[in-house]
Amino acid sequence: QGRLETEWGVEVSYEPLSYSVARWVAGGWPTAREMEGRLFNAMLVRDAADRPVLLCKNKWALDSLVEKFPKVDLLAIAPPVAFTDVKR
Repeated sequence: QGRLETEWGVEVSYEPLSYSVARWVAGGWPTAREMEGRLFNAMLVRDAADRPVLLCKNKWALDSLVEKFPKVDLLAIAPPVAFTDVKR
């Protein structure tokens, strides 16, 4: 934060999020969009490679999602990205 302000002259503020578990949605955005509006204690975000990631408040919230969406694979490790897939 201090470095951004001193070197770039940019004001920065951080807001901590209370999520402790992240899972990548196998199937990409088409699958993730089917889950939107039905998430509890979770937030759908995108990573640097524009892939959908579910942030869950805790393990219990993750387990609830797995139970609610049994056909959706949630990956603990981000799938590999080809260099050509990364947005610039």
